[in-house]
Amino acid sequence: MSEDNDDPGWFATELDDEQADALREAMDAAIAQASPNYGAALRRLESSARAVPPFDLICVTAFYFLTGEAGVNPEYNRPEDIFQHHVELMHAFALRRPLDEAEPATRLQDGMRDVLEAVKEAVQAFMLVEMAGISAQQDEGRRRRASTIAGMRTHAATVRGWSYYTDLAQVLAELYAPIESQIQDAVGVSPTALVAWWWAVAEKIDERIAAHRQQVHDILTAPFDDAWPALMKGAFPRLPAELDQVLMARLRSDEKQRQAFTIIAADLNLYQVFAVTIDELVDCYPGGVQRLALERVLDNWSLTFGATGELPIHALLQDNPVLSRPIVKLDPGLYLWCVASAFNHSAFAMLEQLFQGNPTLWESYTTRRAAFLEARVASALIDAFPNGRVLGNVVWVDPADGKEYETDVLALVGSHALIAECKSGRLSRPAQKGRGRWFRDDLNELVVEPARQAQRFADYLTGQSGVLELATRDGQPVTIDATAVRAAITIGVTLEPLAGLLPGIGEIVESELTERTVDSLTHSLTLFDLLVVLEMLEHPSEVLHYILRRSQLERNQFLVGDETDLLGFYLLTGFNLGSAEFDTEMQRMRLIGLSDTIDTYHYMVEAGKTPETPRVRRTDWWESLLTTVEDRAGPRWTELGIALCNVAYDEQREFEQAFEELRTSIACGDRPATDFVLFANGPPERRDYFVAVVLSEPASEATRSQIANAARQVMAEDQDIERVIIVGWPPVRHIASYHTLALFDRRAG
Repeated sequence: MSEDNDDPGWFATELDDEQADALREAMDAAIAQASPNYGAALRRLESSARAVPPFDLICVTAFYFLTGEAGVNPEYNRPEDIFQHHVELMHAFALRRPLDEAEPATRLQDGMRDVLEAVKEAVQAFMLVEMAGISAQQDEGRRRRASTIAGMRTHAATVRGWSYYTDLAQVLAELYAPIESQIQDAVGVSPTALVAWWWAVAEKIDERIAAHRQQVHDILTAPFDDAWPALMKGAFPRLPAELDQVLMARLRSDEKQRQAFTIIAADLNLYQVFAVTIDELVDCYPGGVQRLALERVLDNWSLTFGATGELPIHALLQDNPVLSRPIVKLDPGLYLWCVASAFNHSAFAMLEQLFQGNPTLWESYTTRRAAFLEARVASALIDAFPNGRVLGNVVWVDPADGKEYETDVLALVGSHALIAECKSGRLSRPAQKGRGRWFRDDLNELVVEPARQAQRFADYLTGQSGVLELATRDGQPVTIDATAVRAAITIGVTLEPLAGLLPGIGEIVESELTERTVDSLTHSLTLFDLLVVLEMLEHPSEVLHYILRRSQLERNQFLVGDETDLLGFYLLTGFNLGSAEFDTEMQRMRLIGLSDTIDTYHYMVEAGKTPETPRVRRTDWWESLLTTVEDRAGPRWTELGIALCNVAYDEQREFEQAFEELRTSIACGDRPATDFVLFANGPPERRDYFVAVVLSEPASEATRSQIANAARQVMAEDQDIERVIIVGWPPVRHIASYHTLALFDRRAG
């Protein structure tokens, strides 16, 4: 096999010079007008939203853009390219005036198009303003810092839904369990009950949506006779026009007009879907609750018509109050429940604001956050590595400076150590807006220091030999055989979605936001992303391989995307990217939409369906090979497992085919029994060497000699080859995935 056989099975393309020049010119022109265009876009959005009935605007946009079929990924095919952040922004503008002061000049069906175009234009203009801020910087370092901050600000303004309900509900229940009674006594509600209550109300709304759609279907398919007006009025009290004889005659003669009239009438009555009374909400609360206590929660989580009128319009995109107050209070005891999905990205803020003003509760809660995150990461890794050993709060002394340090979570798996530093803190509002000192301080606390701490312990472990006698924070003795630790992988884990907001480690270094080098930092992901990674990757070797490769890709900045998009790409490719990731001429590859299989899987689970879990694609033999390596868990099995994960599907097939051809040729006498196949996998920067040999008998001195000779021959051909993996098959294919599996190191002789 050729050493250049590193075709990843996909390709990334770049614009040609002419296309790039045209795009650059268009972008320069747009950036030059960014600020005035942004102001104009916001004013157009305010004008178009004011021109239509605000109550109907909220209900209709929620119905058409935030609801969908159960078990289907709503992000994959958004109508009109309207996403949740667009809907939340339209709602913020709809709430700028009290209902009795609203003076709509246009019916919603006539003005809706203007509102949709205006909200998309406003978001696009905001992004151009951020790009203009980058372009205005003359110094390269400042430009990189501006780019980093702009990426964070646009992510905060537009990205939603960073967790799945199943994971979110479980994490919140575990987080609040020890302090639940304190909160219950202080505010009259249980935080875990509130989580269940929110989704119980959402279920009730979903049932109404289904009934509403069925009602529309029944009317559209009903005979158009004398009973039709009564059927229509019984279903929809608010009609777009009186059903007099003239209108009935027109609807009778024009089926399209009749359909349009029915749909418009249905839209005018969406309050029947989204309006809920306090009594209905009390009934949804599990275990019972005092009405006044629940009303206090609702007041905390609600806005009224006119509530956003005091805010400047430019603040609504970056600091939209709808995110943490998604309910609309219509009257005492009556609410509009239109943005149920807001809880998926606002649950932490919404629950915290109920007791944030109570110093005692807040201290208990923040202390609990830190302890919970470390414990939850540890338990997740225990489940992921059944043959491993997971330790928490390991205390050790760094011989380099003589200081004592503590490592949050350490997983010893085979010859690998996975080191996780956990940060339960949050990004301050000034930092989210990119304000210098706050941003740098928060970045240092949440990304740089945890990475430095993890890397310090990684260097310590891999630099030691013999048995280390350590202890945990609570004094429990910990014994670690450092000689067995041949490699360490580091990771940062945050409780909230800071990893998506904060820049990647390559950007942090390039932007001169830290003096650390890129090699001394590690990438971070949220607890929720970690749980999804561990759920999707069924092999311990895959987990180690994924985290290792994510750190490598984060450093060279070749792949950019949300964690689930990157995980989706991993399921497709195993991150076997060929030479592309090392090509300095290639631009960053932005991954969008590759989380669809993962998203769909979780939405189907939440809908009570039983979907097939997305997995990395492998041949049957390669899957069996990896499974057997992990089941036997021999010496250095994790190194073998990671090397196997480095081989893409097509190369697995090619290797197996070459192996079969070798066996056939040896059996026919066309090749000597000592012949072998060399498979050089991957680009030169991270290449694995596999050798396939046919063994004439079970393990013996002769077979051991044959294997060793093959390894020596390969290493003699190229002094840069440090390690060879030998896979031995018997002359006749056996049910077992391999006869012998061996790993040879040059440094081991």
